[in-house]
Amino acid sequence: MTTRQARLARLRALFVHDALAEQAEIERLAAAGPAGDPARLRKLVHDLRGSGGSYGFPAITAAAAALEAALKEGGAPAALLP
Repeated sequence: MTTRQARLARLRALFVHDALAEQAEIERLAAAGPAGDPARLRKLVHDLRGSGGSYGFPAITAAAAALEAALKEGGAPAALLP
């Protein structure tokens, strides 16, 4: 493994760690509904969509994009999560 590949592997591992924490917050905010922080929920989902693709996780990008679109259409956040 080259130095560049090792750096990328470390960055991807950090992304996964952070994404898991963000997932927990997204689930918490979605469950809270309007009483939560809808703006924070939208930002987390939007950021996750962008960073998922940047780090080579297209499935994360696709799932976040679907959630973001549903939120924009006024979907109930808790109903949008698996």
